[in-house]
Amino acid sequence: MNLTVLMTTYNCSEYISEAIQSILNQTFTEFELLVIDDGSNDNTEDVVNKFIDERIRYIKINHCSRAAALNFALNQVKCQLIAIQDADDISEPERLRTQINFLNQNKEIGIIGSWALLIEENGTIVSKMRKPLSDNCIKSNLLAMNGISFPTSMWDRGKIDSQCLFNENLNFAEDLDWFYNQSIKTQFANVPKYLIRLRQTQHSLSRNENKNLEDLYNSLNLQIPSKLKDLKVYRRTIRDSALINYYYGDLAKAKEIFKKYLKLNPFDLLSLRYLLPLIIFPSKSIIDSKSKKIFLSLTKFCRELIIFTDYVRVKILWK
Repeated sequence: MNLTVLMTTYNCSEYISEAIQSILNQTFTEFELLVIDDGSNDNTEDVVNKFIDERIRYIKINHCSRAAALNFALNQVKCQLIAIQDADDISEPERLRTQINFLNQNKEIGIIGSWALLIEENGTIVSKMRKPLSDNCIKSNLLAMNGISFPTSMWDRGKIDSQCLFNENLNFAEDLDWFYNQSIKTQFANVPKYLIRLRQTQHSLSRNENKNLEDLYNSLNLQIPSKLKDLKVYRRTIRDSALINYYYGDLAKAKEIFKKYLKLNPFDLLSLRYLLPLIIFPSKSIIDSKSKKIFLSLTKFCRELIIFTDYVRVKILWK
C-alpha cells in the first residue's frame, strides 16, 4: 500500500457517508483512508464507525482548525502518495487510478489535480470547474484563479517540500498558501477530466466570504523575498507580488508593480489582462460600482480562454 486518502472533517455527518463510500467504490483499491475528525460535536463518529472496512483509520482530535488538522494528519501518514478527499465531496470511481497513472507516466510531477463538477447541497450539478493543465500555466494562475483545486489534489511526497506545513494562523485559504509555498519545489499538473464533485455548502461559502484577508496577504507577501533568491523565478515573483496586492491588498500598489513587470516582459498577456482594467477604471470603481459586473465577466472570459489555449497546447503532448 502506497497511497493514503486524507479526509479532515468537522461536523459533516450529513455528507461524510457519501464521501467515504465514493472512496471505497474506487476502481483502485490499494489505499488507506485516514479520517481526521477535528473535534466534531455531531454524530460524525457514529457515521464513520458504521463502515466495516480495514482500510479506514479514524482519529478524533480536539477541535483546532483545518490547517492544524491537516498538519496533524501529515504526521500520521506513512505512504508515498497522498490524495485529498473533503468530507462533503464525491470522488468518481476512476479518480485515484487516473491520477496515479498520470503520476507514474509523468515522473516530474509532484502535485496533480483535476477538473471538477460543482454540486449543490442536494447533489444537483450546477456548473463545471476547469483549471489549467500545464505546470507553467498553473503557476502563472495560482494566485489569479487558484490554478489547482486542493480537494482534487494528489501529491507525491518525494517530489514536494515535505517540511512545509499548513499555516495555522490562517482562517481560510490555507490550501492556497500551502500550494504557493510548494510552487518553487515541485511541478503541478491537472488532468482534464471531471474526477470529483465538489459540494457547495453554507460552510464552504462562509469560508469564501471571509473578509479577514490581512493574514493571507502577509503570509503570501512574506514568501516573495525568499523566492527572489532564485534568479530563475525573479520575474515571476514580481508578477506574483502584483497579484497578491491585486486580490488581497492594495490595487494602486498592484498597478505600479504590474507596470514594473511589463517593462521586463512586455508581452505577458496575463499581466496586461490585470493592468488594463486598473488603468481604465479608477481602483475604487472596480470594487464599488456596476463596472464590477463588466470587469468580472471579462475576467471570467479571460480565464476560460487561458484554460482553452493551454488545453490545446498540451493535448498532443500528453497523448
